[in-house]
Amino acid sequence: MGKGNILLNDDYGRASRLLVGRIIDAIALGVVGSAMLALPVLATPADAQDAANPASARPVTLSASYELDSGYGQAEARGGVLNEGIPSIENHMAPVWEWSQQRLDRLSKQYRDAELTDDNVLTLAEAEKEALANDHGLKATRYSAKSSHYAIKQAEANLYPTIGLSGNLSASGTLNDSSDGTYVDTNGGAEGIVKISTGTNVRSNLGVQLSLSQTLYDYSRKRRIRRAELNEVAALANYESQRLDTILALRKAWFAAYSDQVNLDVMRETVDNRRLRLKQAQGLYEGGTKARIDVATAESDLSQAELKVISQETRLAEDWIALNTAMGKPSHRPYRLVLDPYWDRGIDLTEAQMVSVALSCRAELLAMQAQLKAQLCAMELADADRYPSLRASAGISESGSLTPFDGTWNVGVSLNWNLFDGFLSKYEKLSAQAVAYQLAEQFEQKRLSIYSEVMSKSVLMRQAAAGVEAAKSGVAKAKESYRLASARYRVGVGQAVEVSDAEVALAEAQLSYVTAANTYHEAKAELLRAIGVDDLDNLPEGLEPVELDAIPDVPGGEE
Repeated sequence: MGKGNILLNDDYGRASRLLVGRIIDAIALGVVGSAMLALPVLATPADAQDAANPASARPVTLSASYELDSGYGQAEARGGVLNEGIPSIENHMAPVWEWSQQRLDRLSKQYRDAELTDDNVLTLAEAEKEALANDHGLKATRYSAKSSHYAIKQAEANLYPTIGLSGNLSASGTLNDSSDGTYVDTNGGAEGIVKISTGTNVRSNLGVQLSLSQTLYDYSRKRRIRRAELNEVAALANYESQRLDTILALRKAWFAAYSDQVNLDVMRETVDNRRLRLKQAQGLYEGGTKARIDVATAESDLSQAELKVISQETRLAEDWIALNTAMGKPSHRPYRLVLDPYWDRGIDLTEAQMVSVALSCRAELLAMQAQLKAQLCAMELADADRYPSLRASAGISESGSLTPFDGTWNVGVSLNWNLFDGFLSKYEKLSAQAVAYQLAEQFEQKRLSIYSEVMSKSVLMRQAAAGVEAAKSGVAKAKESYRLASARYRVGVGQAVEVSDAEVALAEAQLSYVTAANTYHEAKAELLRAIGVDDLDNLPEGLEPVELDAIPDVPGGEE
């Protein structure tokens, strides 16, 4: 038994060496096969038309990087070429993303001057950076776009050959083999039959196969890649839309906190004014020029002002929670908010210009445009069964006992052509056309919605701007009234009630101004979101309105 095991191991060793040699030969054959399969891909009539008219073939690069520690996706050239004039996400989105990033960097440096070096200071641009870096919904959308990018690689897999290696090893035999034998009795001459045991009988078999195949022509291959690229464009556009939604939510939370912060400053200033009036009333009372009622009135007014400060501090504490949450932080940390003067300026664009920019920049339109183009690819894919598919293959195999092997090889070409499918492809194309018409109608409805949104937000912003001017005038008049009333009371001529009324009027005017300014800031933020940009300073030039491709007619279909 021991000797048999040794011989068996030697057989396996020789078999292994033979197998390695055969695999090397097979790989060499595979290389030759790859060279053989590197044939010109058969062209469809549409491809031939593109080749005959190079001007109609518009190279487009589609892709994006997905840096999760950055607030913006950055477009980059990936090298994909489409021949249907598909607008690239780089042309539409990359300038906007780059301009937005430059804006954030510029604002961060501009408003971090010598007077604002305190770590507790928070500008709106810095808050936006935090929100874009930490927002989990935005990260999820970015991963979705990344998945769409990998789907392109999956569609491109059919461009490469397929190589496979398989093998099997088996052994079989009987537990106890025997044969008949004859014996002769030498004494009596009698004969008989006896069973003679020959031991076990083991048979081993080893098989190895290396195969290579390559698709030479497939009508649907190019269309599937193009549809995957368009799905990535739609995913990136959806990412941009959600990015702007994240910025708008952050801006509203920031403006609310800023407004309440300024209101708190106004209320504290009112407390200081009433403390000064109480001190004046006490001095005049001690001097005998005013009655005790003036002191009591001043004390009561001071207590009410201090109570309003406490209430406003509580409201501001809630704002800090909302602002930190909008920045993706589970914190209630307070800040000293500093407003960018940009938000107090108007927009130097007419309503028609704003609508034009919106119809060029709104990511929702870009997403719907890409979806329609992908649906047109689906219409082309419905025709795939009308064209044959051609595939070449080569292989080498070894099989038999452990030694020696019996080697075989094969090379072949297969052609598949569905001549009739029961009108399946026709109705698949009609179904895809109906979905395309649906997307086209939704696109036009979205354009109308964007027009209405931009115009209404523009009206609200103009109204808010008028409110700011009126409130500003009211503050100036209230300050003058308070100055005169205080001066009269200080010299003992005026009455306490005059000063109290002037203080209340000034506080109300200041709070009204803060409210009007906050309304203006929020209206401007919502208008920018309706236009589809971060801001309108240094807006990229050369933006064209998003348009749809024509939907081809299908015999037997209806519009």
